[in-house]
Amino acid sequence: MKKIKFVRQDKNKKKRLKTGWRKPKGYQSKLGKKKRGKGRLVTIGHSKGKNRKEVIIIRSLNDLNMIKNSGNKEDKIILIGKIGLKKKIVLFNEAEKRGISFDNLSKKKLDEAKKRYEKDKKERKEKLAKKVKKKEKKKVKKKEELVEKVEKAEKKEGEEKKEKEIEKKEKDKLLITRKH
Repeated sequence: MKKIKFVRQDKNKKKRLKTGWRKPKGYQSKLGKKKRGKGRLVTIGHSKGKNRKEVIIIRSLNDLNMIKNSGNKEDKIILIGKIGLKKKIVLFNEAEKRGISFDNLSKKKLDEAKKRYEKDKKERKEKLAKKVKKKEKKKVKKKEELVEKVEKAEKKEGEEKKEKEIEKKEKDKLLITRKH
């Protein structure tokens, strides 16, 4: 396969321009518009077919099993970043048992992540405990306030009943005295 030379636009017109490739930016640029006879734009697909390592992305334990079956050690094995820390730890431990190493994750990084995870978990528990305590305090306060309100209401009712009884007795006395 013949190697394609990508030449900078107007290199032949100006001596001060170097041969290194620069993408044509102008909207009238013939090279940018991909006109015939003006040269080629750098695009995907122009590179040589190198003997590259195959990239294997691991998302679950099933993917790890597939690697064991294929057995090609030249492949690049990558643990996907979207999975959570718990699953990463499980996958990493399983890979260690099988003698598989990840290109994007090391034991050191995983240990740091575990420490962070434990720290965050502890902080979350403490926050939750504080929230629970606050809620309990609020509940206790509300109960105490309700008890006080009920007691005040009962006192008022008791006083009102006494006042009504007193008024009734006074009315009865008046009625009795009028009849005589």
